Amino acid sequence: MPRDVGSVAGAFSCVLRLNSTGFVVPTVASCFDLVVHCHRDAGGHRRVSEILAIGNRVENGVIETYPVFAEDDGGLRAVAAEAPAAWKFERAGHRVRELLAEDGPRGSAR
Repeated sequence: MPRDVGSVAGAFSCVLRLNSTGFVVPTVASCFDLVVHCHRDAGGHRRVSEILAIGNRVENGVIETYPVFAEDDGGLRAVAAEAPAAWKFERAGHRVRELLAEDGPRGSAR
């Protein structure tokens, strides 16, 4: 499954005819908090397979990401112990930390 958010940002730079990925990639990355990866199941329906958080680092044009939710037994399961930029979600009325604690990271006692 592709996780190269940097390639998407690079495509933006081509469209915008900007040659400086040192500027474009971090700028585009700073506009997003999460990336939702979807796939089509055998019946043709889209399903969320993974939700990644965007990190704060960009190295060699690759944006740091880490999984927050991953597909597990046909559903999504929290795989992160911490919420990315939790204050942003809490300001919008979402209690992400509680969601993560309810589901628990993979391998944790429930």
